Amino acid sequence: MFGTYIHIPFCEKLCTYCDFAKEIAKPEKKRAYLKALFYEMKLSEEMFQTTDTVYIGGGTPTALSDEDFELLLVEINQHVDVKNLKEFTVEANPSSLTKEKAKLLKAHGVTRVSLGVQTFNDALLTLINRDHRQVDVLKALDHLKEVGLTHYSLDIMFGLPAQSWDAFQEDLEKFIQVGAEHYSIYALILEDHTKLHHQITHGLLTLPDDDLVADMYAHIIKRMKEEGYDHYEISSFAKPGRRSIHNPIYWRNEAYLGLGAGAHGRLENTRYENIRSVKKYTDAMLEKGLKARIDYPYQPIHDTLLMGLRMKEGVNVTAFESTFGVHPLTRFPGLKDRLEEGLIRIENDQLQLTDKGLFFANNVWMDCLDDEDTAERI
Repeated sequence: MFGTYIHIPFCEKLCTYCDFAKEIAKPEKKRAYLKALFYEMKLSEEMFQTTDTVYIGGGTPTALSDEDFELLLVEINQHVDVKNLKEFTVEANPSSLTKEKAKLLKAHGVTRVSLGVQTFNDALLTLINRDHRQVDVLKALDHLKEVGLTHYSLDIMFGLPAQSWDAFQEDLEKFIQVGAEHYSIYALILEDHTKLHHQITHGLLTLPDDDLVADMYAHIIKRMKEEGYDHYEISSFAKPGRRSIHNPIYWRNEAYLGLGAGAHGRLENTRYENIRSVKKYTDAMLEKGLKARIDYPYQPIHDTLLMGLRMKEGVNVTAFESTFGVHPLTRFPGLKDRLEEGLIRIENDQLQLTDKGLFFANNVWMDCLDDEDTAERI
C-alpha cells in the first residue's frame, strides 16, 4: 500500500494546544503556496500517480476559499485517477465546512471526511480557541449527509484544561449519539512552544491529573466497545469495515509521499521533511524543486516496532525476524521487562500491547529506542 499526504498549513484561528505547521495568512500568500504545492505535485507525479490513498490535512484544508479549495481538488484529479483510490480523505473544520465545500468534496471524488470537533462543550472550545461551536458541528454533518458523504470520522480530545469527569462523560455520550462510523479520540498532549504550554506552566490553567485522564481513557474504551466499535489502534475506533485505510500505512511503516510545508514522507530507504515555514517552503520549492526537501535518517527497525505497536494487533514476530534478522525482544532487551510487567504480550506470533499496556504505551515506546546508538540506520 502506498499513500500520499498533502498539507494545507492555514487556519482561521490558532488553537492553543496545536504545534502543527500552520498559520493565518492572506489570500495572496495562500495562492502562492498552492503554486509551490502544485509544482511539488508535478515533480512527484510519477509516484503520485501510483498512490492508493490521498489524505489532505492541516492546518485546516477547508480554511481555503471555495475557489482555492476547488483548485486544489482539481489539481489532484489531474495527477490521480481518484475513482480508483482506496480512500480519499480531507480534514475539515466544522465552521468552514459549508454546503458549498461539501458539494466540492463530493464532486471531486472525496470519499471520507475527518471532522475536527475536539469537544461539544462550548466553554471548552472557547478556552482552547477553537472557532466553532456545537451548533456548527451539527450543521457540518447535515451538509455532508445532504451531498451523500456519510463516511466521516470525528476527532475528539479528552484531558482538556479544566475538563471535569462529568463534563467528559457528557461530551462522550453526545459524540456517541452522532453515530459516526469512525472516531479518533486523543488525550491532550501538552506541546512545548504552544500557548497552552505557557498557560499551564504559568498557572493560568490546569489540566486534569494523570489518574483522571487514565480513567477517561478506560471509560472511552469501555463505552466504544459497548457501542460496537472496533478499537483497532490506540486512539482509533471504527464500526466493522470502516477502519481508516490511509493511516495504517504509517503504522505498518509502508512508503508514503508527503507534499506541502512541514509534510513528512518515506520513500524506499529515505525519510524526508519539507520546510515548515510557508514562505520558506514556497520560495525553496519554486527555486530548488525536490532538492528543497530535507532528508533525515531512516531507522526501519525502530519505526516498524514503534508504529506497529500503535495497532491493537501489534507486530508479527516472524516477519520482524525475517526482515531484521533478530527477535524484537533480543534487539530491544528493555521490552523483556515490559513483558514481565504485563504491558506487552506475544500471542499468536504477534507482539502487542496488553489492555494495561495501552495506558503505559510511552514506557514501551521508550524501550524501542534503547539500542546501540542508532546502529540500524540506513
